[in-house]
Amino acid sequence: MDNSLKRVLMVGETADSEPLLKYYANRPDIEYYMCDMFEYKGDMQRFRTFSLCRINDMQYDCIIITAKANAAAIKKVLVEEHGIDLNVIIEFWKMYNAYIPLMVCDRIMLNPQHSSFDGLICGLSHTEVGILTDKLGGDDVTFCNLSVSSQDMYFQYKTIEYCYQKFPHKLKNLKYAIIETYDYNYFNFDTSKGKAAFEYLGWGGYNLDPHNFNDNRRLDFTFDQAMQGILNNKYKSISEENVNMWEIFCKDVFAYNDFKGFEGNFDVKKRTSIVTDEQIDGFFYNRSVVAKVFPDTIKENIDMFRKILELLKAINPDIKIYSVMVPRYRETQIRDQRFSENHIGYFKETINTFKKEYGFEHLDLTDNEIADHRNYYFDAVHLNLFGAEAFTQLLNKIIFDI
Repeated sequence: MDNSLKRVLMVGETADSEPLLKYYANRPDIEYYMCDMFEYKGDMQRFRTFSLCRINDMQYDCIIITAKANAAAIKKVLVEEHGIDLNVIIEFWKMYNAYIPLMVCDRIMLNPQHSSFDGLICGLSHTEVGILTDKLGGDDVTFCNLSVSSQDMYFQYKTIEYCYQKFPHKLKNLKYAIIETYDYNYFNFDTSKGKAAFEYLGWGGYNLDPHNFNDNRRLDFTFDQAMQGILNNKYKSISEENVNMWEIFCKDVFAYNDFKGFEGNFDVKKRTSIVTDEQIDGFFYNRSVVAKVFPDTIKENIDMFRKILELLKAINPDIKIYSVMVPRYRETQIRDQRFSENHIGYFKETINTFKKEYGFEHLDLTDNEIADHRNYYFDAVHLNLFGAEAFTQLLNKIIFDI
């Protein structure tokens, strides 16, 4: 790194600038100034400041907009009213988010706060928001949650395989695995052919394999076009000059923000809303994945489930594996059982056959009393923070006897 003294002008509140301020405290090669327009109650008294109206009198190597709100408007003012060169301006939070990997599994595996994991969770949205990972297994057990909304059994396998191949050191101590099996129709579900195929990619699902995306009759674009659109949106208006400036002035800032963003899509602690009657009535009960049977999809997903079990056993022959069905709100479950008979038979047969062969434990918790507590549900099928805590404690009791 070039250790010559560099001058940075920061435009934004101190709260929004905090990660960068902490970072620069350990960068003796950087001298920085805060824009006094964003000072509140003297919170910039300990910093060198500058006035925006005098910005053209300042010498600087870079201007960093740290404001989380209206960063684009601030940039517009800097360029159009003060004649600042676009190439010296960085929108900090846009760049920060752009540098966070798209795939959830990459985010979690690249987070250096965990050298390895004792357990993994993989599934779709019910385990994504229904388990408090940091409270699972006690203080001495660390879990990673690789669940993504609408993730099917095929992509569960591809995700775990990818993590083991690319980040073997993260999974070398694996002792526990929780695999979500959602509901009796789960083997009948193919994300890449479903209505959420595009959204799954945008939510950070596994994107290195289109699977059947190009055969999805609901979509009028290809997998490659979908990915290009997602990436274009993620990196919109970010130039090569922005990247070069980031590498000089912000490259290692993530550690000073506790690697926020290197996790899943949801801050579960903010999910305190309670399900409404409208959400229960409006849930899509007559879904094709429930009402119809797709034999080829079922066959493939059963094979994927076997591959998951074999892969986990290859990682650790003594691993404790749990397939889990998370309770949905009771009224929703009752309404949604109209076509269950289409799927219960082959589902239970598969689970029982594989249990004998691989020695895992199947936890069908759909009838647990948690399902009776309306206050535990964020919407018709997903737990909120209170429900997630109750469900996590239930898993702790079953798996860890705590």
